[in-house]
Amino acid sequence: MVLAACGESITPPPPPPPPPAAELACTGLTDVVLAPGQSIVLGVAASGGCIRIPSGSAAREYLAVAYSAAGQTAPTGISGPYRWRTRSALPAAAPRQVAATEATDGAGRFHTMLRARERALSPRRPLLASGAAPTLGDRRSFGVCSDASCLGFTTVPATAAYIGRRIAIFLDDALPSGGFVAADYERIGRLFDDHLYPIDTTAFGRESDVDGNGVVFALITGEVNRLCLSVGGVVTGYFYGIDLDPSQPGSNAAEVFYAAAPDPQGETGCRVTRDFIERVLPGTFAHEFQHMISHNQHMLLRGTVAEDDWLNEGLSHLAEELAGRRVPTSSCVANDCLSQFAFNDVSNAYQYLLDPERWHLVMPQNSTGRSAERGAAWLLLRWTIDQYGGSDGFTRSLVQTSRVGAANLAAVTGAPFENLLGEWHLANYLDDLPGYTPANLRLRYTSWNWRVTFPGLRAQLPAQYPRSFPLLPDSTGGTYDRDGTLRGGSGRYLRIQVPGGGQPIDIRLTDPAGAGPVLPILEGRIAVARIR
Repeated sequence: MVLAACGESITPPPPPPPPPAAELACTGLTDVVLAPGQSIVLGVAASGGCIRIPSGSAAREYLAVAYSAAGQTAPTGISGPYRWRTRSALPAAAPRQVAATEATDGAGRFHTMLRARERALSPRRPLLASGAAPTLGDRRSFGVCSDASCLGFTTVPATAAYIGRRIAIFLDDALPSGGFVAADYERIGRLFDDHLYPIDTTAFGRESDVDGNGVVFALITGEVNRLCLSVGGVVTGYFYGIDLDPSQPGSNAAEVFYAAAPDPQGETGCRVTRDFIERVLPGTFAHEFQHMISHNQHMLLRGTVAEDDWLNEGLSHLAEELAGRRVPTSSCVANDCLSQFAFNDVSNAYQYLLDPERWHLVMPQNSTGRSAERGAAWLLLRWTIDQYGGSDGFTRSLVQTSRVGAANLAAVTGAPFENLLGEWHLANYLDDLPGYTPANLRLRYTSWNWRVTFPGLRAQLPAQYPRSFPLLPDSTGGTYDRDGTLRGGSGRYLRIQVPGGGQPIDIRLTDPAGAGPVLPILEGRIAVARIR
């Protein structure tokens, strides 16, 4: 501030210099000595979370990720506070704070509720029926969830409109007007018979056949549309595991998908266009069919618990992507299968990477099924397959097992879950980073080039995708202070610039008071890669 009096300027003395930065109070330091392209994953419990980034005669640059390696599920998820600090003799660089808005996902909440109900079912090997295959024009009634709680069921009389080798499509006798015609149902049925069924069963395993009729049912009904009134969003379809247990109230004692119907006039209270349903219904079938297969493989064949929600959802989103890569282009909308089937997967991944600290990877049991959490699960699974898979045998091993969650992924890859997470977090930023050549080839994706794909999203929908590349780490050249919350599987990214001839930079990940490591339940880790 400058004051003027009688034409003479008076400038007050400068403020006193700030006090020296507080020491990190490390009792010991782990030196992170890396050549360009190398990386390391470090635990924090033994060392108190203290590491040192060395300096050199030339400028150096590093990426560090503080994350929780907790892989267990919990009712409200694993989370806890942290303090992340860096200190050196260099001037402070103000940390950038990223604000994220939390999107509600009523449809995701509904699906997560169904998965939670399935976990509560008693694993059993049901007595198999020997039923006759349905024929065209057959009539039967189905019980359909009447609202978001699915504690009650609406009886829907329906008629068979398509009978294929693997699927029988039944239509609600009271469908909204302006929907599909017979040729549309035949096209959808053939797509499932010829492509979606073999893709999912090859990648994950076989479904059950509790009614002994050799096909799965798909019920197209406006009752699924009406769920929008209670869940707060469009539900395109679902699978519910009670249908595979005839002893459960409301069970249809059959393999059933439930799918929304075109309703261009909004007769059900939830307007959805014909084009929208045509685009999303095949992906919904691929997604829900994986859930059906997983339920059979875990609970019916092996008599064990259902797969953890985060990995179960990741596998179902992978089923969508596999369809996008394997269905012939002539069978897809606008001859673009990858966009039709995998667009939502990529969009969910983008939402996660906008602020990875905000979201759990390992979903809480009370999760509302947020799109960002689903994006995280699909991203980790996709990266894991790129690095450790390469064949359908890998995904079958994840589904045809009694293992679940983090232990399942670690067993199939042969790598500790905490190391998988560290390398995955680094790959999320370093993949195809200009000027970076990884010495560790696991710090990349081989199936996607995110620095081309994400800018493509922004170019098409800039209001929905605000950055060309969503993941923007904090940055420092010396002093950095960050207080936040670590959530199971997720973390915070920091890019560290070390000028040539500068001082080493010390980093400590601690509890909020800075007195000790983060909570043991968080299984805190720091992953570091040297960029240059």
